[in-house]
Amino acid sequence: MLADDVSPITLLLIYSGVALMAASLGASWACLFLWPAEEVPYGFLLPTCGFYWLWAWKNRALGPLRTDGGVITFAPGMLAGLVACLLGTDAKPPHPALAAFSTAGAVLPAFNFLVPILWFVVKKPTISDIAEKYKKPHLWGLIFFLFCWGSIIFWPTAAVLGSVFGHVDWLGPLLGVPVVLIYVVASKVLVEDMNQRCVAPYSSSGVVDKAGPEHQ
Repeated sequence: MLADDVSPITLLLIYSGVALMAASLGASWACLFLWPAEEVPYGFLLPTCGFYWLWAWKNRALGPLRTDGGVITFAPGMLAGLVACLLGTDAKPPHPALAAFSTAGAVLPAFNFLVPILWFVVKKPTISDIAEKYKKPHLWGLIFFLFCWGSIIFWPTAAVLGSVFGHVDWLGPLLGVPVVLIYVVASKVLVEDMNQRCVAPYSSSGVVDKAGPEHQ
């Protein structure tokens, strides 16, 4: 739980993060279902992945999670969404390559949440346990729990429904399966390299929260 001497600014930042987790996940689901997929297949990946990509850079620059791997894992989906939006109606039907990279880019962010989800499943922590682990209020623990489950469900669902809503031939999404495996391996290598290069000054001063969630 929070220490008794937490400053009002820290509390404001924590509860702003709570609101942002809830609002961003709701907005992502809304974007998936409201996006004009028949006109711009996979275009929804630009705002959804783009938002979390910027959030990850905020975490790396300002904290609390200076090892946030989202700067890598949200990038493929964001770029695929950007290409889809730039092509617009010219991407109807999308080329199998675009469908493959979009599908993989939509699935990859789910891997951000594997660590907390595995902890939830294996250890079965209470909301109080979650709040205690991350030294946050009880409400933060509850929203974080829901955010992680909602996110790990959202991203694979978005990959499937993005293809369905866009009337995409299934060759492209199937080709996305090996692509996402390549993305996972490449992301792990790139994130570890970034952390070794960029985080050393913070880790030596005790600033880095290596146990933190991907987004706070």
